Amino acid sequence: MARDFRRIIGRAPTQWATTGAGLAASLANTGGRHVGNVQASFVGGDVCSPLILRETSMLLRLLLTATAMASAADTVPVAEWSWLSGDWRQCTAEQVVEERWLGPRGDLMVGANLTSAGNHATYENLRISRVGGAWTYWGSPMGRSPLPFTLTEAGPQRAVFENADHDFPRRILYWRDGENLVARIEGTLKSKPAAMQWRFSRGTAESCPAVP
Repeated sequence: MARDFRRIIGRAPTQWATTGAGLAASLANTGGRHVGNVQASFVGGDVCSPLILRETSMLLRLLLTATAMASAADTVPVAEWSWLSGDWRQCTAEQVVEERWLGPRGDLMVGANLTSAGNHATYENLRISRVGGAWTYWGSPMGRSPLPFTLTEAGPQRAVFENADHDFPRRILYWRDGENLVARIEGTLKSKPAAMQWRFSRGTAESCPAVP
């Protein structure tokens, strides 16, 4: 058993996690009783010293910790953001919505939204960044304090962010539909489900067709 431990010392945590289940099963079949709480254990007919038992207990704890960390890492969505970058606009007779995304660079996307209807305009500063291992969307409408939405779903050219503590929006969705970019926000307004959706094409407000 001591040789088994020496073989895995120096491996990366992910390798420890892979080996952990096998070692745990091996320890269960060694004939030992309450590893770490006894003075000797029979392994293949040999008696292990208290030092080996202490090493066994310590290494097993490390392996279990690494296994838990690897399992947690598997739950974090994997995202790739190049499909979002560039200039996007939606042009209608009522309003022009323009959104621009810079990046990705260094786990960061920076965006801005400008919406105009007649002589009235609103803006929002946007950011997608990795925070503590999780991707987070930050929205700051009209310069207000940024509000975080954590990435909960990620797929090819699709992302869903959520903030369960915020009524509207509670979810922010982006996805590509061919050459178009679709953005949608969902949540609750006055205790009723509500949603808004935009369908963007490539380009800036200057490239909007003239309204008749």
